[in-house]
Amino acid sequence: MMLSLFQRLLAHRRIKKTTNLWELEEPIQVVDVGANPIDGTPPYAGLLKRGLVSLVGFEPQKEALQKLLEMKGPNETYLPHAVGTGERTKLYICQASGMTSTLKPNNQVLDHFQGYPIWGKVKEALKKSLPSAIIRTSSTA
Repeated sequence: MMLSLFQRLLAHRRIKKTTNLWELEEPIQVVDVGANPIDGTPPYAGLLKRGLVSLVGFEPQKEALQKLLEMKGPNETYLPHAVGTGERTKLYICQASGMTSTLKPNNQVLDHFQGYPIWGKVKEALKKSLPSAIIRTSSTA
């Protein structure tokens, strides 16, 4: 049986109106490590807007965190922490905000990429140790 163009368009509209195509009982849990809003729209934005995602973002840089908090929606939580082992560590604030890390930039590697030596230049290494969130993984036998 062949569907008419009208029937196909109606079916397509019904699918587009469906907010939970996967019939989930609860939202998908997304963790954004280094949630700094530097790269435009995150890949999960559409799902977040439709209420299918619950987001926890980690962003230790004050300015970036402030931007996130100003833009956040009802299903977003942002925490001012770096993600690591739970041990105290330094945060290397770099020239380019997206290069900031608890890992010290490796200039021997960065020198091989155009722009990276400048972007990865450390402006400040926070002298006060930064607590990091503890991420544990469980293994099942």
